[in-house]
Amino acid sequence: MNNSFRTADAGSALRKNKFPGFGTVAGLSKNGKYAVLACFYTGKSDEEKNVKFNDFGDEVMLMPRLAGKPMGGRPLVSSPVKKSGNKVFVNDGSLTDLMCSTSEQGRCCVGALCGLEASNKTRVGGILTFGEKFGYKLFCVKPADEEASSNNAMIFSYASVAGVGHLVTEFGRDGKPFSGEPQRVTVLNSAESFTEKLWKSLGDDRAALLVRYISLSSGRVTTRTRGLD
Repeated sequence: MNNSFRTADAGSALRKNKFPGFGTVAGLSKNGKYAVLACFYTGKSDEEKNVKFNDFGDEVMLMPRLAGKPMGGRPLVSSPVKKSGNKVFVNDGSLTDLMCSTSEQGRCCVGALCGLEASNKTRVGGILTFGEKFGYKLFCVKPADEEASSNNAMIFSYASVAGVGHLVTEFGRDGKPFSGEPQRVTVLNSAESFTEKLWKSLGDDRAALLVRYISLSSGRVTTRTRGLD
């Protein structure tokens, strides 16, 4: 079998990464009925773990778990997941508004990512597109050199395959910013089962997880969240 088609267990892939930072999974359920999106935060400190997801339907907000307390340098309110037209955008919250406004203006979201102001932060996320056929893109924007004089933007475009998703994380297994390609992982039929698998596999650094299953026939959305008590 061609190794490029080997699909890893999503839980195993996460357990092998000691600190993924922010991460996203996008794909299609095994039965082919649901577009699947997951995103999560991990943190080393109490401040970095002071996050929770609030689901408002077309927009998911990231807020402090403990009101008024810092969130590890993150804005006190941001939107990691946002729907605009036939697209759903996901990232750590720093780019969703930009991608939504770019899409609403009829411009190319990929071009907007490539034109971002240079930063020393690695930003990963995804764009899910619905229509005659579901498909998705994952992306990584990171500095081109040590001085962060410019950005490199990597875009990965995927056709939907039943039971297959792709995982992209801010940091790789070696602790360095993401490089290479997103990992091909198995996606389950059950939102609850997939949520539990991902949450348990994030380990001691886990902070918050959101999983969303979107019916391709009816558009019905099932959302599951996990967080710290």
